[in-house]
Amino acid sequence: MILNEHTCLGVKHRRLQNMWTRTLDPKAPWIDCDVVPWVFTHNAVSASYDYMMRASVTSANKAGHVKPYCLFSGDKKSAAAQWLVEQGVATMVLIFHTPAWADKLWKAAQGNIARVRSHSHLGATRQSLVGTYQRIDIPKILIFQQYQMILYTDTDIFFNMPIRLSDITPFKPMTIIMAPTRTRSSAFRNLNAGVMLMNIETLHVTYDSFLNFILASNVAYFGEYGTNDQGAYNTYYAKTIRGKALPDAYNVNTFYKFVNNAKIVHFRGRLKPLDIVQSS
Repeated sequence: MILNEHTCLGVKHRRLQNMWTRTLDPKAPWIDCDVVPWVFTHNAVSASYDYMMRASVTSANKAGHVKPYCLFSGDKKSAAAQWLVEQGVATMVLIFHTPAWADKLWKAAQGNIARVRSHSHLGATRQSLVGTYQRIDIPKILIFQQYQMILYTDTDIFFNMPIRLSDITPFKPMTIIMAPTRTRSSAFRNLNAGVMLMNIETLHVTYDSFLNFILASNVAYFGEYGTNDQGAYNTYYAKTIRGKALPDAYNVNTFYKFVNNAKIVHFRGRLKPLDIVQSS
């Protein structure tokens, strides 16, 4: 019998729960194995993003087939942390995490802090800068190493349709795969890291080298590839991601063309939902 990758992942999920596969035990309880591990990061100082974070988690649970994980840094007593705790493990998994490299990153940025802030509001404070880079630690977190691939998104998104593991398996990347920032082209330059699939095994192997590359850089600006960790991902992994991109439906901009089958809608840039409501 030949098993495809998705079937094998299903067998793995059942064995992790000490259960036989349904092939060997037809009466065994059904487990939905077509579930996508979804990871997002948040912190205690991004209060203006809290309502979007809550909306993204709510939409994920409503759409179904997504297992949410939050990598959280900062005050555990903050409103955002308390809301996440209240969701419970049945809804999502909350992981409190402080990157070991936080001080080094902030120190590296100080020599270029004016440029950091000119290119991105995320460089306004130490915690906001560390917060945006926090996703680079995902491959090092033990709980994520059970997966071959995870879906990462920013918190300014919502799930418009269900996303199943079998939907994204064909796009499994060598390292990461993202969507174009603006329009699709043969070069697929300026890829947006707000939604990406991450190959956990490969990123775990390259983690130390990638981190050293970031700390040795100017931290803020990576030329044609943009700012912060998005620029770092596009620069460091350029050889493995050029010419490849997620379909538009997985990262639909609210200010570009309408996409009928939008799976993930993304409020990219500085204009967020409340800004749109308040300006109307």
